[in-house]
Amino acid sequence: MEETRPANKLSFVLYKNKTVPRFFEVDKGFFRLFLYGLPVITLISILVTASLLVYFKQIREMAKRKEPAIIRELKDKNLALQEKVEEVQVTNTVLEKKLITGASDTGLSTMSLFKIPPGQKDMTKSPDLAVESVSSSQGNGIYTFKFNLSNNSKNQEKIAGHIFVMMKSGNSYGFYPEDLFSENEMQMDFNKGEYFATSRFRPVDAKFKLPEKAGTALFKVLVFSRTGDLLLKQIVPRKIEL
Repeated sequence: MEETRPANKLSFVLYKNKTVPRFFEVDKGFFRLFLYGLPVITLISILVTASLLVYFKQIREMAKRKEPAIIRELKDKNLALQEKVEEVQVTNTVLEKKLITGASDTGLSTMSLFKIPPGQKDMTKSPDLAVESVSSSQGNGIYTFKFNLSNNSKNQEKIAGHIFVMMKSGNSYGFYPEDLFSENEMQMDFNKGEYFATSRFRPVDAKFKLPEKAGTALFKVLVFSRTGDLLLKQIVPRKIEL
């Protein structure tokens, strides 16, 4: 009696319409490859592709981290210079309009301490800036008047300009910053103040010589734009005790 061996092939008979039937044989190994091998190969290809994408992304990130610090510094400086050029262009446009307009009486002419540039505007009726978080300290003959110059504009766009603080105690006056008056001059330029540029707030520490007598001192904060418009005028009283 002959030993029965498992068949290594699959047989198919194909009937199509009324034509003569056709007989096919397919090797079981090929059938298994088609049924199981192709999905496995597809899955492996997907995993390999994903691994390569992750690998190349890591290489790109490592290259960025290894970028020399001097190149990053140069990029930052270049960006800052571009922003500065844009600001200067805007300022020049505003100044050109002011020069065409000419000087006008805005009520600032009574402030004889300051030179009035052409086309100067008084914008203190609805200011976008405010003096907030006021505090003070004294020691070693110095009185320090501290505050935050807050940007209260609707969209909090960056505001830049110059800050002045004047202190009146009795009949004496003090000015911040120091050395505001040029030689042989009785008036000061609006751009001699402390420069600022802020979208939120700017801390200010104005230092003055401590008055000889105790009492209430008045501090007047004046803020001018970069083109000379008066943006803020605010008086803050502070009690000084010696």
